[in-house]
Amino acid sequence: MKKIFLISLLFLGFNLKANTPNSHVENNNPKIQIALLLDVSNSMDGLIDQAKAQLWKIVNELADMQQNGQYAQIEIALYTFGDDRLREQDGYIQSWTSFTNELDEISKHLFALTTSGGDEYCGWTIQEAVESLNWSGQYTDLQMIVIAGNESFAQGAINYIKACEKAVQQHVIINTIYCGHCPDGTRLFWEDAADRAQGKYMCIDQNEEVIHIPTPYDSLIQVKNKGLNATYLGYGQAGQSKKAMQMAMDEEAEAYDNAYMTERAVSKASRAYTNASWDLLDAYKDDPEKILQLKQDELPEELKDLNQKEKKAFIEKLQSDRKNIKAEISALALKRNQYIEEYKDNVLPESKVLEAAMLGIIRNQAKEKGFTK
Repeated sequence: MKKIFLISLLFLGFNLKANTPNSHVENNNPKIQIALLLDVSNSMDGLIDQAKAQLWKIVNELADMQQNGQYAQIEIALYTFGDDRLREQDGYIQSWTSFTNELDEISKHLFALTTSGGDEYCGWTIQEAVESLNWSGQYTDLQMIVIAGNESFAQGAINYIKACEKAVQQHVIINTIYCGHCPDGTRLFWEDAADRAQGKYMCIDQNEEVIHIPTPYDSLIQVKNKGLNATYLGYGQAGQSKKAMQMAMDEEAEAYDNAYMTERAVSKASRAYTNASWDLLDAYKDDPEKILQLKQDELPEELKDLNQKEKKAFIEKLQSDRKNIKAEISALALKRNQYIEEYKDNVLPESKVLEAAMLGIIRNQAKEKGFTK
């Protein structure tokens, strides 16, 4: 058993009204953008653990979301605040990643996070995320900040009210998660911040545990995952290091929890898991000519001695293999999900951690923006 969820709360409500001039415009490149802002002061070890625990589950919930027949691109950014190892003049804030759809980057940083006591400047951190990140600016996209912590929201030189106003102007909602008793979070302005930024207020016990349910399908999915890994070929300067990171994140996930590793494998078989900056097949799908024209020293070893025709045949055969493996994992994942739901209904008491409710909220809120699965 591991700590209860956090990132399940990532996609908590948004109540934006369709009152802008662009609200009726069809979006041909829909995005789901989430900036995760985590308090890493001394009391937040459990919060970090929750963030790790639920990353892939939420990716799996959003992976096949469509809007107007177009699949959504999922982008996540990660910030931390309250770390007194950083400079006070910078607000004790660190940006770990800007918006990225390469989810191994997010996983790597989550596993590396540690805590250290410091002042928690929520308004400052929100302003930094609003001003520094490349938000789409598209009203029909899901754009949100999720901020979690346990001290007063009003700390620091940047007024949180002004920061919330800036977010709303850019169609970015703010969902707040107070780690503690709900009345305390209300008293410390966490609920007020969510209300001002058209988001939702939540309170959790960051040290509560969650049950990861093993299934008969986990080992089968993980065997298929090893086959899936074999279809990833790094190219260019970053290819080898990124491929090594992919494997390292598999090892971290497996060491963390068997069910967590299974969730990661399911995510890797989804549309949301894409690595065109370093993986030959994903890049070939986006721009075949670019890949076929790579210099010899940029190619993976498997292609270096092949002519153009042979390269194309090799890549397309590997693409077919990957497609088939992903389909097999997805079919097993459906059976796994059914098993988990039946287990919950028949064995587990009613959840007090709101995880099931959060997944329902995700679906409902996505529907409000025109996203469906």
